[in-house]
Amino acid sequence: MYYTTIRKILNNNPCDPIEVIRLAGSIDYNLPIAFKHIYDRTNLQDALWCIKTLDNDNEIQAFALRCVQRVAPFMAARLSNERKQRASWASGAAINSLNRANTTLSNTYRIIWGTQAILWAVRALEWYEDAKLLKQIEQDFLTTFCMGSSHHDH
Repeated sequence: MYYTTIRKILNNNPCDPIEVIRLAGSIDYNLPIAFKHIYDRTNLQDALWCIKTLDNDNEIQAFALRCVQRVAPFMAARLSNERKQRASWASGAAINSLNRANTTLSNTYRIIWGTQAILWAVRALEWYEDAKLLKQIEQDFLTTFCMGSSHHDH
């Protein structure tokens, strides 16, 4: 199980800092907060966004690769409607982000680009309306970041 802190989330400029403060409740911003807690109180997208607060770039890279592998076939698909064309574009963005993560020497940028790859992959599946693959990513996230031994990443 992985942990972060409210402080680390706020330091990464979330879209809605008020929501993060609401998530924190009355806990100290520097105390560890489990990813399962974040997932249970927000949604998959927000929990995935918080991955960028971790220091474990290898775990993020491995998870990003699994996400991108699920959406890569959409990039080459001939899709008719606009929503599915956006899915194809998002698949390409996920692949590009993963490539950037794999070619940088900086752990920080591997984490940032790996997280972007994950978020683009999820967006592609939402636009492609593939609930089965989205559920697989969700289960993979829960298994990787919300279960198992403790990883205090602060």
